[in-house]
This record gives sequence, structure tokens and C-alpha cells, in this order.
Amino acid sequence: MHTRQLLLTAVVLAGCRDAVEPKGAPLSADLGPPTQYQIVDLGSLGGDTSEARAINARSQVVGFSQTSSGAKHAFVWEKGVISDLGTLGGDYSNAVAINNRGDIAGVSTDASGSMRAVLWRNGLIQDLGPVSFLDLVPRGQRCVCLSETGLVAWATPPPGRYRAMLWDGSQAIDLGTLGGDGASPNAVNSRGQVVGASNTPTGSAHAFVWENGVMRDLGAFGGFGSSAADINEQGVITGTTWRDDPRTFHAFIWNGQMTDLGALPGDGASAGAILNERGQIAGISYMTYFADPKHAFIWDDRGMQALNPPNLTTDNERVVGLNNRGQVIGLNIQGGGLFRRHLWVWEDGVLQELPTFGGDPNVVSIHGVAAINDRGDIVGWSTAPGRRVHAVLWRQGSDSH
Repeated sequence: MHTRQLLLTAVVLAGCRDAVEPKGAPLSADLGPPTQYQIVDLGSLGGDTSEARAINARSQVVGFSQTSSGAKHAFVWEKGVISDLGTLGGDYSNAVAINNRGDIAGVSTDASGSMRAVLWRNGLIQDLGPVSFLDLVPRGQRCVCLSETGLVAWATPPPGRYRAMLWDGSQAIDLGTLGGDGASPNAVNSRGQVVGASNTPTGSAHAFVWENGVMRDLGAFGGFGSSAADINEQGVITGTTWRDDPRTFHAFIWNGQMTDLGALPGDGASAGAILNERGQIAGISYMTYFADPKHAFIWDDRGMQALNPPNLTTDNERVVGLNNRGQVIGLNIQGGGLFRRHLWVWEDGVLQELPTFGGDPNVVSIHGVAAINDRGDIVGWSTAPGRRVHAVLWRQGSDSH
């Protein structure tokens, strides 16, 4: 399963959680049949807040939770039981990825307060090295990325520029750059191929793929750079490239050469975020340079398709996850003074809104989706009355698997 949250900068692609506000009116787009998803509260480690970040094929869920003391610790949830993954001796940890073997990647502070990339395996935590990580950037630039074979990619923090790192099972490897002074990874596959963006000698950033000690420049369609966002197990890559006009950027697919995917009809820009094993790509199409509205899309060999077919609302649509069945998860943020957030899942042309706990009328309510597995199980978080924000699992029908 693949997950991304998408935000473009002039240097690299980044992931960023959007501002959130109370639940409001229904989606203005036409929805499909009433949702068949049920919402399950995953609980917490004793505090009021927990958020789920990733789920594997066995429906093991990871994320972070407040403890009874108020500290934030990484957790793993399985079959109704939530367990504290602990830390390296500090008071903070966060699990952001889990593979089908049960390996978990994330971050933790050590006893000195330093933030470290970590790998949990068989109940043990391993320090991989210093990491740049923010709570508000769960995925994307400066990610902690995990492959199905237990490889971990991340970016080291300043001083100086960010450096792309790879844990190969025995050591941390600096992946180098494309001739510039910094690089940042966005994804890693089981073959050890890492993709991201690196500064070049000219100062612009270019998409790269790193393999067996060699970083390859994927190029760009203009002089303003590119960035690779995701790679599948076959080595196919998606991302975004700027055109000759710095205000115009397009999603691309790379399979030996870069192909421009264009944008949705009426839009002038697009960004590729997520790629599955079928070669489908999900991302965002923009009316103009970073302007609203933003339209979620899915691309395959038939072309680019809007997930909100009327494509006429003022919603700001965000794509978050894509599985190998072609299901896409995301959210809509509607303006009008206060933002209104709606969570959805799309499959075969049908958009369904996901249920939430309804929020608390006394506080800004937070609802979000984070990941989807190939079974269609979805994880995220939702605010309930009493000001509790809890990690949640959405499951189809009454199946409790």
C-alpha cells in the first residue's frame, strides 16, 4: 500500500497535513451509495490523543498516542489490542510505516533528546541514525520510508543541507547527491531503489533514483527542476516536473524515460503523488499555479480521470493513499470562512464519504485519513465528543477480520 500527502515547493516535494476545522456540510460532489464502512476506535495508550499512520496486509496498525503521563509514544494495534512500542530513552516516538513482515519504521528521541530514525523488529527497537522529522509531516519530504524487505530511507537534519540515507540491514549509507549539496528521499522499494529529489550544481532540484551505489538524474522538462515521489516494486516512478514556465508543473511517469501526464481538462498544473503495482498513479491537478480549487485524479493507461467527475466545486481535494485494487483515499477541504474537512474513498468511479465520530462542538475537530491496505481497510483519526482525538480503523461492512 502507498500513502502520500502532497505539497510542492520550489526545491523538493513535501508532505504536509492540512489545516483542519469542524465538520460541516456534505460534500458538494455527487457521492455513490451510502457508505458501507464502519468506524472502529483503536483507543489510546492512556491519553486523550492517538493517530494511526499506517496499516499492513495483516491489518496491523501503527501510529502514535499520548500516554497517561502526556508523553507521545509509538504504538502497534492488532486484533483489538494497542501496545506501546517504547522509545530510545526519550519521551517521544512515532511509528509511520509497517510492512507485511511486521517491521515498523519511525522516529524516537534518545535520552539526550536527539531525534533518531528507528526500526522496530520482533519487539526490539534499533537506532538507525539522526533524522529530520516533524509531527505535521507524516509522509513525504524527509520521510522515514520502509520497504517490504526492511530497508529504511530517511533524511538527516541540518546543520548543512539534508542528506538522503538508507539502512541496508547492516549499516546506514549516505546516498550522495546529483552534484549539489543536499538530497531528500521520498520512497524505497524492496530492490533497494530509492527515489527523491537532489540539488544539482545549478541549484535546481532534480528527481533521482539511487541503486547499488549510483544516483541517477531522471531529468526535467524545464529548467526549474523535478522531484520523484514514489516507486513501485518494478522500478516505475512517479513525481512532478516543472515546465519551462516556473508556474507550470506536471505529473510524470518514469519507466526508463520521463513521460508528461498533463493535467485534467481546464487545469494548468498537476503533481503525481502515489503509484501502485498496476502502474496507476494518484495525485492532484491544479486549476492554475497552486491555486484553488485542487482536483484529485487517478491516471492509468487510459489517461487521467478526475475522482470528482463534475470537477466544478471549490473544494480543495487531497489524495492520501492508493492501494493495488485502485482504491484511492483522500479528503476535501471546503472554504467559506472556516474550513470543513470530509474524508472519502474512491473506487471504480464511485466516491463514498467515510463516517467520523462527529467531532466536539466546543473545539476544532480533527479528522484525517492516513493509509489503505489492499483489503480496503483504512486508518486515520477522528475527534469524538469530549475532545478526544483517537486513531481509527474503517472496515467495510460488518467484517471484523
